[in-house]
Amino acid sequence: MSRKLLLVSCATVFLAVGCVAFPEDGHYNGRYDHRYDRDYDRNYDYRRMTERQHWEHEQRQKRLQQQRQREAQWDRQKRELERKRAEQSRQQLQRERERRAELNRKRQQVERKQQEQRKKRVEEQRKRMEEYRKRQRDRRD
Repeated sequence: MSRKLLLVSCATVFLAVGCVAFPEDGHYNGRYDHRYDRDYDRNYDYRRMTERQHWEHEQRQKRLQQQRQREAQWDRQKRELERKRAEQSRQQLQRERERRAELNRKRQQVERKQQEQRKKRVEEQRKRMEEYRKRQRDRRD
């Protein structure tokens, strides 16, 4: 039994000394190692950094969305303005056509009246000539 106890204690000593003599970080001098504190607030800084990056990304996305909306609004206004200009141009052309058609109707009406007046004058002259000839014949006879 003592042998077992002696064997277990020796095994414990070797294991304990081995762990102290060969720590995971390569050496151990018994003092406090500041390397363990070095990144104590790393998670806080990392979280702040990722939140900042996320916020900046959201801001970029918002700016891009706003820019797209402004461009779309500008395009809509531009199309509306072009449509209004085209409509005004179409209406102006229509008014010009109507004005020309009215002028043509008036001109044709004036020409018809003039032609009728000429016909009347010619007819009157013809009648007068016939009367004149008739009187001339009557005088001769």
